[in-house]
This record gives sequence, structure tokens and C-alpha cells, in this order.
Amino acid sequence: YYQTVLQKSEPELEKFVRDEIKARNILIKLRVQKSNIKPSFIPGESKEKIPLPSSADSIENRVLLKKFILKRADKMSREFKKNIRPVLGYFMAKENEINNIRLIVRAKSAGLSHALVEQQLVV
Repeated sequence: YYQTVLQKSEPELEKFVRDEIKARNILIKLRVQKSNIKPSFIPGESKEKIPLPSSADSIENRVLLKKFILKRADKMSREFKKNIRPVLGYFMAKENEINNIRLIVRAKSAGLSHALVEQQLVV
């Protein structure tokens, strides 16, 4: 999927996809550190470095990576051009909103503290 998108996309969209691949690969690397699984990474990531607070799989790292992608999507959604980028940015924001609502509902049913929920929300 990613290879097809990278081959057929315009330069700005290609940069967004490469950044998303980079963020997903970092998440995979962090999650694999806990296990003995051999990961398969998505090819085609960007060369840009994403600074993380720690080198372990943590809530802060996950939230930071999600915010990184959402910031890129938000930038695209504010462009007034006749192409897919504003629509993609809008859908990414809606996906984040749904994920936050799911997190809140699951946390309430599990009886988790408000502080823990606030820490995991991506706003």
C-alpha cells in the first residue's frame, strides 16, 4: 500500500506518507524492544529525525509520535487547494478524535485515573 502511494503521489503528500512511515517504524522498534520478535519494517521512511523523550516504549513516546503525524496532517488540512491533502488532514483529525473517545470510554469502564487518561490523550 505505502509503495503504491509513494509512487503515485505528489511531493507534499509523499513527504507526509514518508513521515507517517517513519513514525510507524519507530513505534514498531519501541514495541519490539520488549519481546524477541523479529520485526518487519515498512520501507520508504523519511530521513528526518524525530526526537523522543526516552528510548523505551512509553506513553510519552507514543503520544509524541501521534502528535508528529497529526501536526503534519493539520498543516495539510489548512491548505486551500483542489486536491486530496485537505481531505486527508480532516480524516486524520477525525480518526484522532475517535481514538481519544475510545480511550476515555475504555478508561472509565476500567476505572483508570483521570491523570493517566489525560497523559494518553493526543490533543
